[in-house]
Amino acid sequence: TDDRTVYHVDFSKEDFDTVLRLKADAFQRLKYDQAAFKTETLAVLGEYNKNSANPISKLFETLRATAFSTHTYSHTTMGFIKDIEDFPNQYDYSLQFYNRYYRPEYTTVIVVGDVTRDRVLTAVKREFGDWKRGDWAPKIPAEPPQTGPREATVEWPSPTLPYLAIGFRAPAYSDDSRDMPALDLLSSIGFGENSDLYKKLVINEQKVDQFGVSFSSRVDPELFTIIARVKNPADIDYVRLQILDTVARYRKELVPQKVLD
Repeated sequence: TDDRTVYHVDFSKEDFDTVLRLKADAFQRLKYDQAAFKTETLAVLGEYNKNSANPISKLFETLRATAFSTHTYSHTTMGFIKDIEDFPNQYDYSLQFYNRYYRPEYTTVIVVGDVTRDRVLTAVKREFGDWKRGDWAPKIPAEPPQTGPREATVEWPSPTLPYLAIGFRAPAYSDDSRDMPALDLLSSIGFGENSDLYKKLVINEQKVDQFGVSFSSRVDPELFTIIARVKNPADIDYVRLQILDTVARYRKELVPQKVLD
C-alpha cells in the first residue's frame, strides 16, 4: 500500500521455525544480482500495463496526480510509468532502498495460529535478535493547502460507462482525533448501501450502477473519495451535484441517533 509492504506466508505450524528463519534471512541479508533484478522490473512493468487496461486504475492514478502536487501520495503504490520504465536502471537504488527500510524499526512480525506467545517470542528473538537498527528517516514533504477545486478527465479508447470520482481532503490516521472515525461512519451513513443517496441514485432512479467510498487509514492526510459509475453520460453533472449536495448536507446536519446506532 502507500505506507507499507506486507508479506503473507501461510504454512503448517510444524514449519514455523524454518519459515521464520527464511524470512529473517531475507529481511537481514538479501542478495540479488543485476540480471535477476532487471527481469523482475519487467514483471512490474507488465503488471502496470495489465492494471492500466482497467479504467478504474487509470482514474485513480489521475486522481492522485491531480490532487497531490508535493506529497508522494501523488503516485499510486504502483508508481508513475516513467519511473517504472526506468526501473531496470535502478539496481543501485534498489539496494539502497533495501538497506534503508528493511530494518527492525520499520518491521512488524505478526503470527496468527496454533502457537504460543513464548514460542513465537523465543524464535523471533533467535532469528531477528542481532538485527541492527538503521538511521534513515524519510523526509516526505507536506502537501500545501488546496485553494480551489481541481479537475481532470481520463479519455478511454474503447466503449465504457463513465466513472466519476470526487475526492476531498481527509485526515491522516490518529489515535486522538475524531475526524477519522467520523468519516468512517459517513462512508456508510452518507454513501453506503443503506444511505439515502444510494437508494436514490442506484435503486430508485437507476442512474448509477456502482457507488461507494474509497477511504482508509494512512500515515499522512489522504483523500476521501466518492466513486460512481454512471449509466448515461448525460447524467454525470446531475450525479456530481447529488454527491456534492450530500456532502454539504452532512456538514450542516447532525446524523439522527437511530441511524448512528
